[in-house]
Amino acid sequence: MISTVGIDSAGTGKRLFNAAISNVPGTQVPIFMKGARCLHQYGMTPLGDGMGLFFVALSYNGKLTLSITTNREIVPDIDVLKDCMVEALSELKSAKVATAKRTSTRKRTGQKAAGQSRNIRSK
Repeated sequence: MISTVGIDSAGTGKRLFNAAISNVPGTQVPIFMKGARCLHQYGMTPLGDGMGLFFVALSYNGKLTLSITTNREIVPDIDVLKDCMVEALSELKSAKVATAKRTSTRKRTGQKAAGQSRNIRSK
């Protein structure tokens, strides 16, 4: 069976993508089975025809997991991809801390942040 998911509308048979991302919001309270508390939840998805990479972001009880499913043709060394993602997350966390420090300094001194936006309501 040939999958038609992601085929272009012009009918050339070319795929529009070979990677997908899914965000699955889970329960934010602990769940139990026969009295045993679920500690972690992980997402997993099979790859469809022509797909090579799938990310699943799954939240549970205040935590977020990111699961990666791939094949060796698209990602020959998944550990390199994982290491790059861990490094990028670290950079984002550092940027958030730096932004929070700048924002708190501006609030104390009364300065307005560059590019600050306002809420606009339509009439």
